[in-house]
Amino acid sequence: MKNLLLPKRIIFESNVINSNNLFIEKEKQIHLNEKSSTILRQGSSIILDFGKEIAGSLRILTVDATNHCTKIHIRFGESVGECSASLGHKNATNDHSTRDIVYDVPFLSDITIASTGFRFVRIDKEDEGEISFKNIYAVIDEVKPIDGYFRSDDELLNQIFDIAAYTNAVCHRNGYYYDGIKRDRLVWIGDSYPIYRAGKYIFLEDHEITNSLGFATIEMPLPGWVNWSPMYSFWWTLIFSEYYIDHKDEQFKNQYFDYMLGIIHQSENLIKENGDLLFPFLFIDWPSHYDENEKIGNDLVKKEDEIVGCRFLISITLKKVLEAFNESLKKEDKDLILDILSRLKNGKTDVIKYKQIAALGVFDDILDDNKKDVLLANGANGLSTFLSYFIFSAIDKLGHHEDSINYLKQYYGKMIELGATSFFEDFDINWANDVTKIDEMPIEGKKDFHGDHGAFCYRGYRHSLCHGWSSGVIAYIYEYILGVNKIGFNRYEINPNLGNINDVEFAFATNKGLVKVIIKNKKITNIEIPDGIKVITK
Repeated sequence: MKNLLLPKRIIFESNVINSNNLFIEKEKQIHLNEKSSTILRQGSSIILDFGKEIAGSLRILTVDATNHCTKIHIRFGESVGECSASLGHKNATNDHSTRDIVYDVPFLSDITIASTGFRFVRIDKEDEGEISFKNIYAVIDEVKPIDGYFRSDDELLNQIFDIAAYTNAVCHRNGYYYDGIKRDRLVWIGDSYPIYRAGKYIFLEDHEITNSLGFATIEMPLPGWVNWSPMYSFWWTLIFSEYYIDHKDEQFKNQYFDYMLGIIHQSENLIKENGDLLFPFLFIDWPSHYDENEKIGNDLVKKEDEIVGCRFLISITLKKVLEAFNESLKKEDKDLILDILSRLKNGKTDVIKYKQIAALGVFDDILDDNKKDVLLANGANGLSTFLSYFIFSAIDKLGHHEDSINYLKQYYGKMIELGATSFFEDFDINWANDVTKIDEMPIEGKKDFHGDHGAFCYRGYRHSLCHGWSSGVIAYIYEYILGVNKIGFNRYEINPNLGNINDVEFAFATNKGLVKVIIKNKKITNIEIPDGIKVITK
């Protein structure tokens, strides 16, 4: 049986009789002698808050309905504003999942409606007649169990970890990585890198990544580009290489090794000797994307930084290919990879503005003052949910550990202040200034965080407030705060850099089980290591 959740509170109601009935747990079955029900008549409205972002449906147990069947208008929302918005208002949509529905509901019925991502549900009785409900439940789809954990004496960091882990887990859908549970219920493989990077620490098994990598090759056979994007083909290659390093899965490697080589070979003539890129479409992430036809994307600084970022991404990926498959690559393939890497070095490496681009430069081993200046400019401003792992890690690599933790807590902490129970597709910390939160009714004359912000394809209520890529912060916590470093196949080093944290208990997933660690007063006091895993502590 799927998990059912009663409403936690009523945000708004008008002309509703006995609404408190909806908080009372009863038998999950309609019978012929119901003692208590909630009644909606023409003009009635109610907004229910289920307390957290959910992937699932709505189950309604109906007692009576005028003429044995009557219409109700149901709107799901990731925010109160979204569930109150008509289609088209502030870009409210039914894209990817139907969340705005007029439904015929019969009397004495038990019906389950829709499949989407939501926290709030609004029900309106807009026409004549009335309807009475025994109960209304959120039906929660199965969420992938989370094996790894983090508990410390820093409560905000605990919250950030838990919400990020939930965001990651809930975006594992139907055997694949989904971008978001409301919108973009698709396998965007480039977007999957942070999901995988975080997920390998918190899931003992993660078949969704191999399914997603394989699906991408079926969706776009060579010489096509993964998700129509050359850079997503390189993200695919990076994930494929890291997966092999982590798991030594020879069968999976052999199945897709030629596809990986095909991506590299068809790129050969698109990378010039001076490092210029001739790919038909360049892209790192939306906030840094150049689009001459888009008002917020036609800044020439974006154009320059985006080209530099794509060079970094290709270089990072090809270095990882050499690390992962050195023994399997033929000499001509190695020579081509080394030749492309040499060409990329001839291109510009300075970054003008965008932190995510500078962070990729650091991961490409360019640790200069230019990258540091860009990354530290304006504190927690200019961050990227998609590339948060790279940004925080790069700041740390450049010797600014405390700054990195502070920016992380400001950035993700501000989402939590706005009411987040999952982390967002995109977030600019300035969007949080003087706005109504996602769990509040919008107020005329005041900006609505969800409806009045966003950009590119995710303006307004189309913006996803549960996007798996925003969970990359988990990998940063494990690698740079807890100091978990993979030093070989099934071999790890743990060298914590806890900052203001004194006590922490954590566990991370390996191929053989969980490694469990207890730290008291900044010293490791206990560690449990599964057979077949080697751990060195410092």
